[in-house]
Amino acid sequence: MANRAYIDELIEKEIGNTLSRGKNMTENLMRSNYLYESIEDYTAKTGKRYRVSKEQKARIAIGELTREQAFVEFMQSSISQTQDNG
Repeated sequence: MANRAYIDELIEKEIGNTLSRGKNMTENLMRSNYLYESIEDYTAKTGKRYRVSKEQKARIAIGELTREQAFVEFMQSSISQTQDNG
């Protein structure tokens, strides 16, 4: 019976690793579709300073979000809007 628990543990670990790799691949693929690689890249290419929304600013204040995560959300929404319009 101990072997069964060990095997179950190995299977769960491998499934978790596989899901994690899939998530990382998806995130990397999404990032490759972004117009800008980073906040600094956005500023360099547009000449504008990236500004977080009021809602994001509130989430940053309570520690739910970082500025970089807010930028990723901004990029994701830009891609969604482009796909919806195209």
